[in-house]
Amino acid sequence: MRTKLSFRALKLAAAVLSVHALSDIPAAMAEPGLTSTYSDISKCRNVDEGEDEFVLECKGPGGASALLQYVEGRVGLLFKPAMNGRRIEADDLFELKPNAGKPFPGKLEWRIAPGSIAPCAAIIRVPTKEGEPLLVFNLSTGVLESQAANNKTARVIADGICANGKRSGQKDRSPRTQTSDLAIADAISKASEEFETAFRETGIWGVSELVQNCYAEASSASDVARCAQLDFLGNVNNKIFADRYGMPRYPYFRGHNPQNRMAAAILRLNVSDEQARALQKIFEESI
Repeated sequence: MRTKLSFRALKLAAAVLSVHALSDIPAAMAEPGLTSTYSDISKCRNVDEGEDEFVLECKGPGGASALLQYVEGRVGLLFKPAMNGRRIEADDLFELKPNAGKPFPGKLEWRIAPGSIAPCAAIIRVPTKEGEPLLVFNLSTGVLESQAANNKTARVIADGICANGKRSGQKDRSPRTQTSDLAIADAISKASEEFETAFRETGIWGVSELVQNCYAEASSASDVARCAQLDFLGNVNNKIFADRYGMPRYPYFRGHNPQNRMAAAILRLNVSDEQARALQKIFEESI
């Protein structure tokens, strides 16, 4: 049985697994003047090793570091300090393609904003079953935000993450984040109806696309409520379907991924603590 996440844990939660890329972030969102530094993964310290498994620690600038875990053909990634105290669990691991060779080829790229010594985003290539995407992580949360096919797109996504992180740290919040609990409840109700239509017409894959686009466009607490409710219903229905027919879970909805996506949105939009607690209730029965 899973342990319930506290409100504080929810806001700090991070996802390691994601199998679908978000839409490319427009170049206008990129933060100008960002620079890159690299960690050569072949030189990262081996901190744990066993039969067909190992964990590497790659040191980055400004006290950042990455733990790269390989175990029996699957990999997981964890970034510190955002994810201090969190372990890589079975649901966080995802499969490599057969005969992938090195599970972490190349280098780990750290993106750094002007005037900062700590990176705000990280980019790494992993040879998954679905290809060899560049995975892009938000280092304020440790969350895997998206994936890209090439370096240029990956950097645009990373720079957008850095720009959003800078804006979310400002004192003046957008009025759009001051949504009432009533608006959140209304968004949850409408999302439930929306899910039924999407699931019936497009199946679980279509629901994952709906959730993905929802979070990409979210600009308020009520928007996040809609996305989270769709995510929650996708998680529950996919589990029921998989258990009933003995099929594997759809990776996008597996484990804590839905909760972690909501946590990332809460941090990005800087919603109030009261609103975040209201949003947390969406998942209380599923954790």
